[in-house]
Amino acid sequence: MDGSENIFVRSFRWDDRNVRKWLKNEFIVGAFGEVEMDLIIETQNIFTKSSDVDETTDDFVFILDSKEAEKYLAEEDERVCQATTYAKRKVGNKESENVPWVLREVGGWSDICVMQVKENGEIDMQGAWTTSYHYVRPAMWVNIAE
Repeated sequence: MDGSENIFVRSFRWDDRNVRKWLKNEFIVGAFGEVEMDLIIETQNIFTKSSDVDETTDDFVFILDSKEAEKYLAEEDERVCQATTYAKRKVGNKESENVPWVLREVGGWSDICVMQVKENGEIDMQGAWTTSYHYVRPAMWVNIAE
């Protein structure tokens, strides 16, 4: 998995085709060469569509859920994310370098919220409104055996 790049999107939901389309096409093609892309493993991801419905997607690039964030980025300081130059251009000036980023789960307030990782690396289970602007921290599995 790699969380070295982030983007800034409005109206986020993991099943929103615009976010997944951007990750699948623009992000992956712009960030990796053909040889590198061949090493990325397609992964089945479970996401919560509503408070009581889970669905799956098959993606080469995805974003973490809260359990994955806690497992692979165990300490809060490991979950702190800084905006890339690309994201800063999309957003404009920002006082803090650290930015919150979304997870692919519905937040605790309602089905119109998405969980996020706060600027300090704390996982926010209540989340933020899906209609707000959000940073996305792409992740992927890579076959390093070849």
